[in-house]
Amino acid sequence: MQHMSWMTPDVTVLRSVVLKGIPILLGDDSSEFYKTCSDAERDEALECITVGVLTVVSEDGPHEGQSSVDLQPISTAIILEGGIVMDHIKNLPQAVCLLFGLTYALHLDYPKCMANTLNFIQTVMLGLGKKNLPPKLLTLKNSLYCSNPEEPSAATVQLILLELTVPWEESMEEAQERKKEKYQELVEQCRMNGWRTRCMPVEVGSKGFASYTLSKAYGTLVITGAKRRRAISNNVEAAEKAFR
Repeated sequence: MQHMSWMTPDVTVLRSVVLKGIPILLGDDSSEFYKTCSDAERDEALECITVGVLTVVSEDGPHEGQSSVDLQPISTAIILEGGIVMDHIKNLPQAVCLLFGLTYALHLDYPKCMANTLNFIQTVMLGLGKKNLPPKLLTLKNSLYCSNPEEPSAATVQLILLELTVPWEESMEEAQERKKEKYQELVEQCRMNGWRTRCMPVEVGSKGFASYTLSKAYGTLVITGAKRRRAISNNVEAAEKAFR
């Protein structure tokens, strides 16, 4: 952070700060993934890293540890399975991007020390793979997406998708499953945005039989007692009229 000018920030510095900051927010240990050493210590550092990015800096230049952003390294290398697979990469963000691409394309396991961070890059930043996020990743995503602190975060938004169907009584279960399948993709997209989402299809039979799903839906909406009974009665009456 000490290298950054907030008035005229350099995009490479910003990206480097983000990539080194995400592990801290997600509770990962990046000390075995991001390695910085002097030219004289390069061989020794290679022995200590299995997967990660090795940044080699001048022995005479400023060197402030693993958390610093090294702006003028001698070289930046990608390490996989203890060996250098690419060297002399332009900067840290480019190296992380290439390392992620190789790991993902070759179906290699993410190192445990950086599993949360690399899964966050994959699912949130690049939109690849699984859609249901673990709580840690979802919390960080919601924090980043909530641009106005005075507005409610995505985690406080609750969506309930309701659709009334009037099938034949013997087809009510089939109608329920058909509607759930119809909206499954939409539900998953909403959940990816961090919204608490439920799909609640409700059925009233063509002869006036109200499925338990109707009463359950009103309960979810906190419509109870006489109001719920009156609402169900109105739904049943409307369904019967539709089939006369």
